Amino acid sequence: MMSTKFLLLSLVVMPLAFGAVPSKSAIDAELEILALPLSNQKRLLKSDQKTLDRLMAVAQDTKLGLDLRWKSIMALGFLESKNINPSYIALQNSKEWFVKNGLLIAMDENAHPLRFNVAKKMVKDPSLIVRSSAFDILMQEPIHRDILWEELFNAQNIKKKRSLWVRPKIISYMNQNPKTYERAFFEKLMKESEPEITQLAEKGLQKIKLMGANQITLPATKSY
Repeated sequence: MMSTKFLLLSLVVMPLAFGAVPSKSAIDAELEILALPLSNQKRLLKSDQKTLDRLMAVAQDTKLGLDLRWKSIMALGFLESKNINPSYIALQNSKEWFVKNGLLIAMDENAHPLRFNVAKKMVKDPSLIVRSSAFDILMQEPIHRDILWEELFNAQNIKKKRSLWVRPKIISYMNQNPKTYERAFFEKLMKESEPEITQLAEKGLQKIKLMGANQITLPATKSY
């Protein structure tokens, strides 16, 4: 299965600005720390507002290399667990897909309390990579199954009548622990023409059938 963490990054020169820009010398100090291993970064970087603002400036500076900008977003991720910075969450409004993707990955890796809220806003992002990262987060809690079903049947995740990679990924998650009320959804997938989709759907459908004929099948609350 394709991973969203290690795909090549591309640059879209559309930076966002949040607040005052820190001095160049102050930013240079953060750049030196970001060049160090992650363990050193966690030891040296502080979670005070000045540091957060300087890292935000690095993350949004399109003149810097993508590696440093990415490291800045990741650093903000582990610092955020100590001191929530509204500007960091606002990165979800960036026009650059790799910034939004980095935000989701950093929030996920650091169990940010708002990661599910941000992921739910990203499921319809124009970038497939960003959507995939959002799905990865939502698949961590079964309460989000309805959202995943909706996006599974969303035309945005189908191109030229072929499923984009996120559809098999979502179905693979759904068929691990299917719910009886989801039977109609799996049956709908069984009618599709792609063998990969129908084979995955069949696994979920068979599990539902094996749950027992005596179980009451609750009606689906939604249709897709």
